[in-house]
Amino acid sequence: MPESSDVTKLGTFSFDRDLRFTWLDDGDATDLLGQSIWTIIGGPWRQALYRALKSIARGHEAVDETVIVADRKVTAHLSRTDAGYEASFTITGMGGTVPTLIAPVAQESIHISTPPEGDDFFVRAADLLCVLTVPDGRLKRINPAWERALGFPIAALEGKRLEDLIHLDDQQEVAAALAMPTSDPSPRRFTCRLKSASGELRYLQWSAAVGQNGGELYAAARDVTEHRVAEAAIRRQIYRDPLTQLHNRRYLEDQLGEALAAGNDSPLALLFIDLDRFKPINDALGHDVGDQVLQVVARRLEQTLRAEDVVARLGGDEFVALLPRIAALGDAALVAQKLLEALQQPCHIAGQDLVLSASIGISIAPLHGREPLTLMKLADAAMYQAKRDGRGGYAVYQPEADDSGVDPLLRLQLESRLGQAVERNELRLHYQPQIDATTGAVMGFEALLRWQPDGMGVVPAGAFLPVAEEMGLLVSMGEWAIDEACRQASEWSGAMDGLQMSINLSARQLNDPQLADKVEKALRESNLDPANVELELTETVLARGGDQMRETLGRLHDLGVRLCLDDFGTGYANFAYISNLKLDRLKIDRSLVMNICGNEKDEMVVRAIVGLAHTLGMKVVAEGVETQEQYDKLVQLGCDILQGFFFSRPLPPAEIPRMLPSKS
Repeated sequence: MPESSDVTKLGTFSFDRDLRFTWLDDGDATDLLGQSIWTIIGGPWRQALYRALKSIARGHEAVDETVIVADRKVTAHLSRTDAGYEASFTITGMGGTVPTLIAPVAQESIHISTPPEGDDFFVRAADLLCVLTVPDGRLKRINPAWERALGFPIAALEGKRLEDLIHLDDQQEVAAALAMPTSDPSPRRFTCRLKSASGELRYLQWSAAVGQNGGELYAAARDVTEHRVAEAAIRRQIYRDPLTQLHNRRYLEDQLGEALAAGNDSPLALLFIDLDRFKPINDALGHDVGDQVLQVVARRLEQTLRAEDVVARLGGDEFVALLPRIAALGDAALVAQKLLEALQQPCHIAGQDLVLSASIGISIAPLHGREPLTLMKLADAAMYQAKRDGRGGYAVYQPEADDSGVDPLLRLQLESRLGQAVERNELRLHYQPQIDATTGAVMGFEALLRWQPDGMGVVPAGAFLPVAEEMGLLVSMGEWAIDEACRQASEWSGAMDGLQMSINLSARQLNDPQLADKVEKALRESNLDPANVELELTETVLARGGDQMRETLGRLHDLGVRLCLDDFGTGYANFAYISNLKLDRLKIDRSLVMNICGNEKDEMVVRAIVGLAHTLGMKVVAEGVETQEQYDKLVQLGCDILQGFFFSRPLPPAEIPRMLPSKS
């Protein structure tokens, strides 16, 4: 390790954003790796480097900062790197002696005997020196540096217990250091805060060792307050986005990791927020206006969220909000809706009235995992699902809707063949039974779309539906599914009176002005009673529905088909809203069913949904039932219809007849 008076032997060195050495040109100084730069760099070198760091924090990529000492110039050369910083020093000029780099308080033990009263070093030393009694840690003797640092007269401090002068939060660490047995010669090292006469807290870095007689400790403390404050300021710069003054990705990842490590019982949510159509604003009005828009977005996000929530800008027009504590899963969706409403308020910038919108993806821990990177990835995937659903809304991550794991080569093959799936008769419907909770008998089926291209096996819905939506194929595929489900229901109704067939509708289908006509045609051609058909739409689709969607729902109701709101309980829709719609059923989201036997809050939510739905004359469907315990609990709570792997997986049509009861 280089001597403290010869910092130039360090050569070029690198350190990270936590100001710890990561690489040194001097091969003999490897023991410094991982240590704070301030433990070795002091005096004029420290001043120069500190100035350079402040310049870097203001946005400079590379700087030279110089301090004049004793007719010499000490210059710190500092540049920003991807991992942190790279630095070196030079000394120019003639004459004089450059002061010591840094007192080696944190690097060396102290082995001295009691200093004599006239010891010039003890009196003149810049560091706080003292003699402590053992084991009570009283200040037997202190030097004048104490009075200069803290503002108290020497007489007022001598005789006091060191522990009594220290900040309450630091006392335990100091007490442990002082309590080490006197037979242990190793130095006691600690950092603590002492309050000065003016009330200011001073940070002191200590090293103490047992004296020759074993009854005293000799200690030296370096006042590192200035450097602690500087490090805090630099860290604030490191953790802030310079444009919006929001936190940045690094801070978000740190906070997310800490929240997950805390292991609290309450779930947490991650909201991935991406502005819609931001690029046209930049292109048409310029980047200065675009920057102002991002600043407006940042303030609106901050004002809408709670003080304990964290909002960060990742870059570009991407933001993330961390909700470290939510009472129920549905709270995340409510917050997402509030954020959307706040962002949609008009803003006046550079003479332009702009209306903004965003798409938000939501992931929840522990429902979707406990790994920070996983939650970020899933929230991002859900955000793209929200954009596919029509933008200006939100989506909670659903594994079956995520195509992020599709192999790129497979995706290319899908895209090349998917456009002809209907013409080639490659689409299939599988059917999952729905069970009457009172009798335990099959009362209907949900039709689920599958694709079986020749030579490729069955492709799961989560792999091809997002691709189909991007290609604009969902309307034609949805029309095929309605025709086929109605035809199949008509065929099976011969073996079972009142068989119910449930068919899913996408956002694009509901915005199709011809949807009601297509459903009426399918009913007519299959000679199927409209009351035996149920069309499902999700909360997310309903929440962003416009006039066309409301008109379509009205026409479908007039046809006599039943309407079911899917995934209820985790999104925006509430009973005040849906009571004005002509809905026949509510389907409780599987996330509530999954936790119903171990989460009292989810059980209360389900109980409330069932009670209010029955009051409004609607039946309640619970999906995702997988255990006997869940089945018993849902029956107890009054659910009318149950569905899930506990009863059966989705089955191809050939396996359904054996499940149908006879009319007798």
